[in-house]
Amino acid sequence: MKKRYLIIIYALIITFTALIFFFPTFFLPGVDPALVDLIILNLIIYLIRTPIIRLVAFIFDKNLMRILISTILNLIWAVFIMWFIFVLSFDLFIAIISFLIVAISLTFKKVINNIASGVLMLTTEQFEIGDLIKTNDITGVVEKITLNYTRIKELDGISVTIPNNSVFGSMLTKYTYTIENLIDISEEETEERLDYEKFLQITEELFEKDEKITRFDQGVEVTSAVDPNDLDRLLNDVFDDYEPRFGIRPDYVVDMVTVSRCKIDLLITAKSPSLVLQYLDAFLRDIIFKLHSEAIYNKWEEYKEKLNNNGGEDE
Repeated sequence: MKKRYLIIIYALIITFTALIFFFPTFFLPGVDPALVDLIILNLIIYLIRTPIIRLVAFIFDKNLMRILISTILNLIWAVFIMWFIFVLSFDLFIAIISFLIVAISLTFKKVINNIASGVLMLTTEQFEIGDLIKTNDITGVVEKITLNYTRIKELDGISVTIPNNSVFGSMLTKYTYTIENLIDISEEETEERLDYEKFLQITEELFEKDEKITRFDQGVEVTSAVDPNDLDRLLNDVFDDYEPRFGIRPDYVVDMVTVSRCKIDLLITAKSPSLVLQYLDAFLRDIIFKLHSEAIYNKWEEYKEKLNNNGGEDE
């Protein structure tokens, strides 16, 4: 709104408020004095609300503080308005409250569903922050879980935010599992329980946090160009390279065999989901290059020679 219009509106409201304050019986004859006071209070709050919000915005740089103070002022104004309506007419007050409840319920239906789903997810502990999961056709590591949404970092590094209602109501695949720490107490250790230090060490091991492990599978098609007798050798070369990186040696199983090709599932096991994110692309690349190196590098030498010849001609 332009400043000149705002000044005119403020001047009219101030004038009207002053007249009601000094001559209430003339402008509002027969009206309850409490109702008159509420009218004046609402007008005063309306007048000071905008200047205070602008002053706060000028003083504080953080948006959170601005939003907080603005919300408090608006709530105070809303309370006085509802109080005014309550004094004016109780039936009108009940009707407005009922309408507001229905309107708020419809407006925040999705938010309420997301919050309810978030509470159920947190209480049932379907997954935790740091777990590798797949939901809504999105595969990645859980970065954040709130009452409203869940943020997942995909395998390509992109973070995706999904409403909790969609996560809770859809199929979920969890690749990160907990390995329980089982302590085997032998007879000798049982006899040594009187040893305070030994007993304390066993107790600490029992209360240690269970370790987690991530198992991820990725399908790869192998064409007839690859000799089945060489499949183990080719894959083991890559598995040997990535065993130190994942912490656990990868493996594979044959999923499906047809006339001209077969599909294998690469079984990637890592001590941390972050290792899967870090090395998965390179691992799959090396697998493809190892299995189909002849097709990939076919006529590569001729192409390089052609590039060199073209470069020599340009010079």
